[in-house]
Amino acid sequence: MRGSASWSSVFLELTLAPELEPKLNHPPLPPPLDRNALAAAILLSLDQSFPLISNHFDKIIAWASSVDYLRGRTISASLGATTIEGAAQGIDREGALLIRTNEGAITRLTSGEVTRFSLG
Repeated sequence: MRGSASWSSVFLELTLAPELEPKLNHPPLPPPLDRNALAAAILLSLDQSFPLISNHFDKIIAWASSVDYLRGRTISASLGATTIEGAAQGIDREGALLIRTNEGAITRLTSGEVTRFSLG
């Protein structure tokens, strides 16, 4: 990432599986957000964070590792038509998600989608 210009796109979709609803202890969800306002706030935050990303990426990775929710959980990840299943092992120095597959190999996921993960 350092020393090169690149474009990034961020797509975030959160969907709660109906079978998980009874397991969660949370207050009722608020009304839907204004998607345009949310997207604008995220883009503004990313724009303001660019100097930090450019100059302190290692600190961002360290912070992300410290709050990694997926680490140790069984996950399924999709990259196009390919599905990778295994245990999340954290993220590497470049921000790739590391997955120990059921066969024991470590796979780096640099793009894709985590489609399922264990709750415990």
